[in-house]
Amino acid sequence: MASNLEEVNAQMYWENLCMKQQNDKLRRQGELIKQENNALRIEIKKKIAAIAAASRGSLVDNDSVPSTSSSSSCSCSCSKASKPNKKGRK
Repeated sequence: MASNLEEVNAQMYWENLCMKQQNDKLRRQGELIKQENNALRIEIKKKIAAIAAASRGSLVDNDSVPSTSSSSSCSCSCSKASKPNKKGRK
């Protein structure tokens, strides 16, 4: 009877050891995935910041052009069809 319990105990010990090794392996893989995700997140934030900066730069360039006080009373020779529709932007 004691030898049967020792066999079961030994089998459970090896199964437990295998589970611990598998757990360690999965933990290492998880850490690598976490590091990769963080690197990708930083890269995406940099790209978003660059796009936002470029957008702000283009808005500043457009805003630096003097405009008339009213869009309907344009004194230039351009057609009204070529002007942007402010109501359509919202």
